[in-house]
Amino acid sequence: MFAIPFMEISVSAVGQALDASPASFRAFYEEALPRVYGYFLHRCGGSVPVAEDLTQETFLAAVAELKKGRRVVTPIAWVYGIARHKLLDHYRRQERAGRALAVAWEAEQAEQELVVPDEAETRERAVAALAAVAATQRAALVLVSSGVG
Repeated sequence: MFAIPFMEISVSAVGQALDASPASFRAFYEEALPRVYGYFLHRCGGSVPVAEDLTQETFLAAVAELKKGRRVVTPIAWVYGIARHKLLDHYRRQERAGRALAVAWEAEQAEQELVVPDEAETRERAVAALAAVAATQRAALVLVSSGVG
């Protein structure tokens, strides 16, 4: 506690240094949990499940770091830094998932555009074109076009 004439101000658990001891972490966790959860809830559009998951990931990462022997002087800033990285990772995962769906949809559209009616003349031209290609390349082209490769 800081002593000021005529009044005392207690230092909160968030303001104290943090180490791997259970008592130190328990005090920090009790005070930091609502702050970190609120941080995520606000930034995830009010999605409770996402905020809960990211809060859990944040504190698991914090515990993992503390178990390595790390002593944190400014714990709230430190845990907010971890939270920010977890949030960025979450949005990157979402972007990748959305990108994969878009690529799959575009590939499906391209396949539909590439389909040609099976006519005798088209087949003869394809066979003639394959005959002009080296045997090793021809085998690869036939396997790819038949869906094997």
